[in-house]
This record gives sequence, structure tokens and C-alpha cells, in this order.
Amino acid sequence: MSERKNKKEFTVPNIILCEGADATYFMIKYLEYLRKKEDGFEPFMAVDFGGNDELKNFLSYIKGYSGFNKVASVLIYVMPN
Repeated sequence: MSERKNKKEFTVPNIILCEGADATYFMIKYLEYLRKKEDGFEPFMAVDFGGNDELKNFLSYIKGYSGFNKVASVLIYVMPN
């Protein structure tokens, strides 16, 4: 499942913050693949935070998202060059 940064709600406990649309799309497809291979795979949500320059601002208002209090883990994914 993917959420754009303007969607202010977390619906699962594991969040992957992705740098841009390409990284988000890649992560969505990879997570779909893992879900099909693994029984009991925990749900993750891929969130586009924009570019590297936007990460600091994104992190400053992420606590205002609905469901943030239920988030157990956050991973930041940046596409390799």
C-alpha cells in the first residue's frame, strides 16, 4: 500500500519513507512480491516524502499524521544512483 505525503494517515505499524515517486513505486511492488512469498508478512506502508531536501521538513510534521501513535518502526529508503 502506498500513501502520498499529502495523505495524513498511517494505517499500519511499519512505515517506509521513500525518496520520491520512483522509490515509492519500487517499494510498493517489492512489498507486494514479499507478501506473496511470505506467509505472515507484516504489513508495511510506503510513503513518498519527496526529495532529500524535503526529508527534514517531512519529519517535523509526521507526528501530526493520524495513527502515528501506533507506528512501531520507520525505515527511510533512498534509491541508489
